[in-house]
Amino acid sequence: MAVTMEASWKRSPGALSLLALSLLAAISAVCASTGGLDAAPVRIDCGAAQPSVVGGVEWLADAFFDGGEAVQLPPGNESRLSSPVEPTLRAFPPSASASGQGGGCYNVPLTTGARYLVRVGVAYRNYDGASAPPFFDVKINGLLVKTLTLPAIEPQFPASAFYSDFLVYALEGSISVCFVPFLGAPASTPLVNSLEFLPVPPESYDAASIGTDAILTAMLRVNFGGPDVTEAEDAEFRTWAHDTKPGVPGGGPTRGLQPLHFSTLSTTQPITNAGSLPDELPAQIFQAARVGREAGVGRATGFIYRLDAQNPLHLFYVRLHFAEIEEGVKQGDRRFDIKLSQDSIFGHGGQHQDEDTVDQQGKLWPNGFDIMQAANGSAFTGVTLPIFFNYSVYSENYGRELRVWLPAMPDSPKPPLLSAVEIYEITRTPPDGYVYRGMTSGDIAGIVVACVFGVILVLLLAWLLAARFTRSSRQYAIFGASAKHNRMGSNI
Repeated sequence: MAVTMEASWKRSPGALSLLALSLLAAISAVCASTGGLDAAPVRIDCGAAQPSVVGGVEWLADAFFDGGEAVQLPPGNESRLSSPVEPTLRAFPPSASASGQGGGCYNVPLTTGARYLVRVGVAYRNYDGASAPPFFDVKINGLLVKTLTLPAIEPQFPASAFYSDFLVYALEGSISVCFVPFLGAPASTPLVNSLEFLPVPPESYDAASIGTDAILTAMLRVNFGGPDVTEAEDAEFRTWAHDTKPGVPGGGPTRGLQPLHFSTLSTTQPITNAGSLPDELPAQIFQAARVGREAGVGRATGFIYRLDAQNPLHLFYVRLHFAEIEEGVKQGDRRFDIKLSQDSIFGHGGQHQDEDTVDQQGKLWPNGFDIMQAANGSAFTGVTLPIFFNYSVYSENYGRELRVWLPAMPDSPKPPLLSAVEIYEITRTPPDGYVYRGMTSGDIAGIVVACVFGVILVLLLAWLLAARFTRSSRQYAIFGASAKHNRMGSNI
C-alpha cells in the first residue's frame, strides 16, 4: 500500500500538521490487520521545516519531538554529506529542555504490532562552533541501546552522517527514541539529523526464539569478498559493508573487523533462497566469499571483532551466512568447525563448552558444518546459521575480542568458506519487579559521585587522624619537658 504525503502544510512547533497525523493514523489502521507486513515507512528529516522528496523517498518535516531546537548546519557542510536531509538536525541543549538538563525524545505513532528497522542518523559537523562533538545515550522505548561517542565516530565518516540500526516492535502503536546527555552532563548536547522507521517482517531474525520484547542493536553487517550493498538493494533496508583489506585490522567501513582469509570466490549465478521471507537476504551477500587455503595451516577462515556491550548481561546474536558457489563441490567435500575463540559451537571440545549447539533447523553437526548438507544438497543456495552467546561469560573467559574461527575438519577435501556475517546485541525488556539494566551512563555518574565523596571522606578522616596525632605529640612533648624539669629539680 502506498500513501503519498507530498502536500505542503505549515507545522506548529513540536507537532506535524493534522493532515499528516490523520494520514499516519489511517496508515496504522489499514496496516494493523496485516501483522505489519504492509506497514508504511516513516522518515523524519529532523530540524527541517518542510517535507521533501529525495530520490523518490518521502521525508516528513520535523515532528513528534519533545524539546530541543531545530538547527541548520553551517554553509559548506552540504557538499560533505551524502544525503540532502543530513544538513538539518535537532539539538537538545539544557536551555531547550523542560528539565533543564538537556536531552529529549521522539514518540512516533506507528502500526501496532509491526516490527521496524529504526535508523538513527547523526552528524555533528561543528554546527555550534564549539569544536566539541558530544557524547550521549540513545534509548528506545526506555531501554538504553547505544552510547554514541561522536569524537571517536565522526572522523571515520567524513562524507556522511553516522547511522545506527535497531530492530524494534511497535507493541503499543508507537516507538519512542530518546537522546540523553552522557553521564548527565549538560555540556554534552545530544543531537539527531534523521530518524527512519522502516517496516520489516515481524517474524524475521528468529523472532520466535528472541521474543517481541527484545531490541536488536546492529553492531556489524559485512559482505565477505563482495561489494557494499546499499539500502536500495536490500528488501529490508539493510546496508552491508565490504570487508577490509586482508590482515589490516579496523580499516575501512567495517571499523574494528579483522578478516582472517586467504582467497576469494565469486559467482554471477542466481542464489536460491535469496530474497525469501522472512529475512529477505540480498543475493549479493552470497555471490562472493572468503575461503581458506587448499592445504596446510591456512585451512581456516574467519574474523576478529572487538565487542562493545552496552550492558554486560546482554546476549549477542551472530548470524553467519553461507552459500556453496564453487562448481563441482558435493555434500561432504567442504566441512568445517565453527568456534567462538577456542570453543566449538558444535561441542567438538573447548574448556568452556557446556552443551552442543543446535542450529535453526535443529541439526547437530558431529562431522563439521556442511553447507551443501544444510542446503539439502543444492549449490548456489543461501543458508544462515545463528549463534547466541552471553557477553559476560564470553568476556570473562576471552576478553572483549570476539574471534569467530572456521577451521577445516581434518578429513575435509575443501577449506572453509564464509559469505557474510551480522552481529547484534540483544536488549530485553526486564520482567516486572526485576531490575535488569546493567550499567547505564546514569549508573556510571552515580559511581563517579560516590567515588568522589568516598575520596573526600577518606581525606577528611586522614586529616582528623593527623590532627589528633599532632595534638597528642604536642601534649607528649609538654609532658616530657615538665617531667624532665621535675627530675632536675629533685637532684638539686
